[in-house]
Amino acid sequence: MAVQKDHWYDRALILLSSLTVSVQQTDGVTTVKLEEGMVLVCVCPWEGKLTMVSWSKRIRFDKVPIAVYGVSISQSYQTRIQFLKSTPMDGSIAITNVTQEDTGVYHCSVQTFPRGSWVRDILVEEDDADEGQEETDIHTREPEPSPVDFSLSAYLIYIYVSGGVGGLLILLSALSFQYWSFGRDPPSDLKMYR
Repeated sequence: MAVQKDHWYDRALILLSSLTVSVQQTDGVTTVKLEEGMVLVCVCPWEGKLTMVSWSKRIRFDKVPIAVYGVSISQSYQTRIQFLKSTPMDGSIAITNVTQEDTGVYHCSVQTFPRGSWVRDILVEEDDADEGQEETDIHTREPEPSPVDFSLSAYLIYIYVSGGVGGLLILLSALSFQYWSFGRDPPSDLKMYR
């Protein structure tokens, strides 16, 4: 005679393997000199499927959307921005007809599948500013603190991560309850099969 067993742990392993958590990775701050046709490089360093590229510019404490690849470009940049897309993971842009107002910190956010998001901040400075200084290495420069960003891409990542963590907590609660309830007394209606 064989006893039918509930293989809940098999289902738990399958569910756990399907849950993923997206972690935003950053590449620090790069400095670019303000010049005509300047290129703001934003190339994701890993392989995958690029699902979205968005650019914003920090003005005071706000991130003002500039462009989303294939979706929209802000009115003031409409004729001045071109997405380069030289490789499948390239979100770089070129800006033409530059003015002094184009200086500041630009934020590139690349959404990829399956690894999540990758971001880069680019500081655009006037050519004559700090002329005697060497360019700062992106790995040694401290990134500027940024305010909380509730843009669409950040909100979607928040939902994605929260959903994964929330699902994991629900699963662990259900498994704990099942273990606790079946661990105390075996079910009285356990059926025997041949």
